[in-house]
Amino acid sequence: MVVVALALGGCATVATNMSLVRQRAAFDLSCKEPINVVELGNGDTFGATGCGNKATYVVKCTGNTATSCTAFLNSEPKPGQPSPQAPAP
Repeated sequence: MVVVALALGGCATVATNMSLVRQRAAFDLSCKEPINVVELGNGDTFGATGCGNKATYVVKCTGNTATSCTAFLNSEPKPGQPSPQAPAP
């Protein structure tokens, strides 16, 4: 029964956490193009890439709702793979 209580005590879905990371990464990376976010295995750690940079984020929650969650930069932004450019018209 304890396991069930812990499993239901999470603050947000992975999709919600990814959205938080995407918004925070756009600010941290000074990037107006779409940010690519991937889960790094446990639902609260994510990698973000955009504008030729990449960074790692951790989502922490202070309560039991998605509005209590915040994405924190967990690494210095580093040069990453260049983001694909839209083809010229």
